Amino acid sequence: MTRHLIDLSVSHQVGIKSDPPAFLPWIDYVGHDRGAIQLVQAFPGLNPAGLPGQEGWAVKFVQMITHAGTIWTRPIITAPAWTTDNLP
Repeated sequence: MTRHLIDLSVSHQVGIKSDPPAFLPWIDYVGHDRGAIQLVQAFPGLNPAGLPGQEGWAVKFVQMITHAGTIWTRPIITAPAWTTDNLP
C-alpha cells in the first residue's frame, strides 16, 4: 500500500473562510510606525528619534481557536496510517 502525505494547511489570514464566523482567526498587523510607539512605551527614556528611520518593530497579534491548524491526531484515529512519530 503506497501512502501519500497530503498537506491541508493554509496560512492564517484575516478573512479566510476556514471556520464558522465566530471562530475565524483575527490578526492585528502592527506596522513599524505603531511599533515605534510600543518600543517607546516599553523602554522608558527611549525617544523615537533615536530609532533607525524612527521605526520600531513590526509584529502581528494573532487570536485563533485551539483547533486551528493541521490536525495531527487524525492518523491515529484512522488505521492503518502514519502517526506523528513515524512521518517521513
